[in-house]
Amino acid sequence: MDHTIVSSHQPHFFPWVGYLDKMAKSDLFIINDIAQLETKSPMTRNKIINEHGAVRYISIPVQKTGHTVLPNRKIKLSDWNASRETIFGILLNSYRKAPFFDEIIPLIRRIFEKEYEYLYQIDLAAIDMFRECLDITTPIVINSTLDVEKGETKSISICNKIKAVGGTVYLSGVGGKKYMDESVFTENGVRVVYQDYKSIVYHQHNTAEFVPNLSALDLLFNCGVGESKRLFWDNVKRGGELF
Repeated sequence: MDHTIVSSHQPHFFPWVGYLDKMAKSDLFIINDIAQLETKSPMTRNKIINEHGAVRYISIPVQKTGHTVLPNRKIKLSDWNASRETIFGILLNSYRKAPFFDEIIPLIRRIFEKEYEYLYQIDLAAIDMFRECLDITTPIVINSTLDVEKGETKSISICNKIKAVGGTVYLSGVGGKKYMDESVFTENGVRVVYQDYKSIVYHQHNTAEFVPNLSALDLLFNCGVGESKRLFWDNVKRGGELF
């Protein structure tokens, strides 16, 4: 029996590898550009390891007026010129001694040389860079382009948009187990499966002990595009069939 696996997620700022793993395991990936911004959200920040071997965040400031009630696609950046200099400088200092610094830093520089007004624009630019580096070809649908009514519950809303794009399987993160009403999906002929992501372990140049769940930038700087792609897809395949 054929299945169409669909997943959905807010756009993230230089997302972690698990985000990209979910995308790669899907037949279609919905970028949820209508979700509201939460405090300390990965939509605006993610983790790296700095030059001293300590975990730190790279964060993109946004304008605060109404930012918790607006859909994330309408949230504006705050002083993009200053922000890009700060973030790019942090990445330069943190990874200048990384094995593949010279290969990766031009890719990031191209992102920061462009002009952005909205948060989701820089998030999508970062996601596109990772998709290109890792050869992820999963089609993307932008949530706001779908003609779908918001449901009375989160489960109904998600189910509605999965059906709208022809999905028969919803690939959820493990956090979905806390709130998901699977009966809603079952009644609508959609099966729910949960992502089983195991971290890719690789050598990190500036720490003796491996640190998981960092931005995928860390993988690229330490392994380069070719090896990162191999490690990534070996890990995707290692997860096996979803059901």
